[in-house]
Amino acid sequence: MFKEACLYGNTLRHIKMSQLLWRFWHRTRRRFHLYWTPRIPISPPPFDQDCVRRMKHFLQHGNECAIHSGCDLDALRAQTICFLGRCTEKEHCIPWRDNRYPLLWRYKLQGFCFTRDFAINAAADNYLGDRDRALNWISDWIQRNPVDSDAGWDAWPVSERLLNWSMLIAVFHLHEEEVRAAFLRQMRWLKKWIEYDLRANHLLKNACALAVSACLVNEQVCLAHALKLLHEQINEQILPDGGHIERSPMYHAHVLWDCLLVYAVLEEKPTFLADALIKMCAFLNTITHPDGEIPLFGDSALKEAAPTQALVRLAMRLLPHPKSEPGNSSVRDRHGVALEPSGYYCMGDQTTGDFMIVKTAPPLPPWQPGHSHADMLSYELSLSGRRVIVDSGVHGYAESVLRGYCRSTRAHNTVQLDSLEQSDWWKVFRIGQRPKADTPRFEVRPDFISLEAAYEHFSGYRHCRCIHYSPDRHYWEVEDTVKVGSGSHEVKSVIHLHPEIRVTGTDREILLSTDSVNFRITLCTEGTLEFKDICSSGQDNWYCPEFGQSLPSATIIMRHKGASPLTIGYTIFFD
Repeated sequence: MFKEACLYGNTLRHIKMSQLLWRFWHRTRRRFHLYWTPRIPISPPPFDQDCVRRMKHFLQHGNECAIHSGCDLDALRAQTICFLGRCTEKEHCIPWRDNRYPLLWRYKLQGFCFTRDFAINAAADNYLGDRDRALNWISDWIQRNPVDSDAGWDAWPVSERLLNWSMLIAVFHLHEEEVRAAFLRQMRWLKKWIEYDLRANHLLKNACALAVSACLVNEQVCLAHALKLLHEQINEQILPDGGHIERSPMYHAHVLWDCLLVYAVLEEKPTFLADALIKMCAFLNTITHPDGEIPLFGDSALKEAAPTQALVRLAMRLLPHPKSEPGNSSVRDRHGVALEPSGYYCMGDQTTGDFMIVKTAPPLPPWQPGHSHADMLSYELSLSGRRVIVDSGVHGYAESVLRGYCRSTRAHNTVQLDSLEQSDWWKVFRIGQRPKADTPRFEVRPDFISLEAAYEHFSGYRHCRCIHYSPDRHYWEVEDTVKVGSGSHEVKSVIHLHPEIRVTGTDREILLSTDSVNFRITLCTEGTLEFKDICSSGQDNWYCPEFGQSLPSATIIMRHKGASPLTIGYTIFFD
């Protein structure tokens, strides 16, 4: 009981008072039905044709940039809808409110997330029957989901649905009265349920959905309100280097897509939005692996946001003279980039496919760190264009063993002292006490790049990690030092390997290879080195590159026992 009270206390003290008040107000209204169903004119106004034209033009650009390249159109036309690695079970109707599916799965279904790529494809492919399919999906939803009937009327799925319906309306010319009425009703509903309690990416999505829908129905007062909210949230959430405040590459890509939609449909392009999009695009391009996709820090998974390279190409088509580098990156060199505000540091050479990205930021923002993991001072590494050392990713948002694992310290390429966690992780998104990060030091010289970063743990120990990269001699050197109180302690440094890596070795050196890459990891300090392959008994390390997917992960573990200070150092050599 006392421990739980401490967890609540250490969690709530970081949250803004306004968040708590809004959460209380929203829940009270919902529980006691203290709201009115939005009133809609008998004859809803037509959609603004100029806005529709601009949206369709945007979708045509999206098609040319292959935003929809990962969509299985045949399966979708057969009404097989898949999220989180789970597909609909050949029902006769869409399971809008079927509680057999997880809440996040239903959120995505209710948000019509399956129709984004469908609409983008239709911008250049007039496939027979696709318009009828889109209209049938919308009509079915309208008939089976009355106002406030299920989680589909929560603000996030309403926002997502408005954005996706806007694309369907533009590309298929859906001007039916029931569509116009339902669209207007949802926009007016969203205005009353803005997520000021959750904030972060939810609030930004609310603002984008209001802006796009208000433009489509030509409600200028609502549009002005939405753009004011969007401006406030961009100032709050988009950092000077272009990164998103939650430090999740996946949510960064989501936010970039939503803001691009707003930019595309507006006749007058706000300068604040163009400037933010240029920085966000450059940031995403900088942190992208040589394989063209995002790193998996925090709650990040592949194939959730728009394909990274296609998204960057689309942004560069739309934006005025996009810059080639993020703003306020204090150090930029061919072999090293410092994105200090976001806490990301890149070391290597993307042109040759050798690329390390290091995350130094603690769980952020303090008032909404729910998508953070214990990945302070962790890194990912690609060699010759292939991922070799990986973050564990995220399996899903339901409370489960894998959810807990993916957030934990041992799931990342960092150091753990005496089985302590970097933060007090609890429930699905909550965090109690957190570490305090020092300002990293990043140095670029002609013959090497150096990063030194550290944090102070709430229990009193201090962890410092130094990484040196030599572009000429082809190695990374990693050294961890942990200072703690008296007595004997154990430090464990973990390296998670991509499942395709083949491994052989000794107690001091591990040899690793794929079909195109050979490298080795050598222990340079006192301690022991062990390897757990994917067939080891008691295998408990996983690689979750996509929602709903868990692959056994081969793992290297280095241990050092003794008195403080404890040091573990190793070198990664590659041919």
